[in-house]
Amino acid sequence: MNKYILVTGGLILFVVVGFPLLAFLLKLFFYFADLNHFKTGEAKDRALEYVEEKYDEEFVVTHVEYSKPLGEEGSFRIDLQSEQKPHLVFWVGMSSDLSNPDDNYKQELWNVQSNEWITPYILESFPESTKIISRISFDYTFHDLFTEHDSFNEIIESNEVDVTYLLTLVIFKDEVNIKEESQKLFNLWQTLQSKKFDHIMLDVRYTSTDFKKKDYENLDYSNFTVSLDTRFASFKPILKSEDIESRFNVREK
Repeated sequence: MNKYILVTGGLILFVVVGFPLLAFLLKLFFYFADLNHFKTGEAKDRALEYVEEKYDEEFVVTHVEYSKPLGEEGSFRIDLQSEQKPHLVFWVGMSSDLSNPDDNYKQELWNVQSNEWITPYILESFPESTKIISRISFDYTFHDLFTEHDSFNEIIESNEVDVTYLLTLVIFKDEVNIKEESQKLFNLWQTLQSKKFDHIMLDVRYTSTDFKKKDYENLDYSNFTVSLDTRFASFKPILKSEDIESRFNVREK
């Protein structure tokens, strides 16, 4: 009986401790077996050389990460920040041998420009808005049609690509007057429509001030949400503030 208990206990101990330990040791082995983990300094230098030559400005590397999913080639991701435009943060990706670098500098530059355009309009009506995420999106295969010298306004006016504008707002308010907020959102919607966007996606989250210092991006914290997305065929035009008022979603508590 004692022998049976010992064997059973040993098996349980192996399952509980042995398997996780073995998995950890294997992960550790593969980590050190791949010497590319130790090339982060080279990857940093290569990324800086690549973007500074390509865009003729100076950058600061903020993070370097190497990853290698099982059965796939490894790659580096280097996060950078523009010294001239501190709000401009982007990444450079390259293979484990530091070849074939790619980046999303232009995309993030256009996003920053769109944010600079819309922020004054938002803060005028929603001074409580603490989180503003403004982005433009169009087929990546068309990015080569434009350079970093083309502003986001010029891209929209060019009519060469279908541009989707995505805007997310987090507004901290304990008391929400839906009628008043609907009117302000309607005014904002008209501002968005003044641009030649092909599609607009607006996501607004009203959140209690209690959560101001917490993870307010979590929808569980939102008391009211409003989502407008012209990409859907079922989308009904917004012609008056009442059209937005009917779209207020109240979170059940």
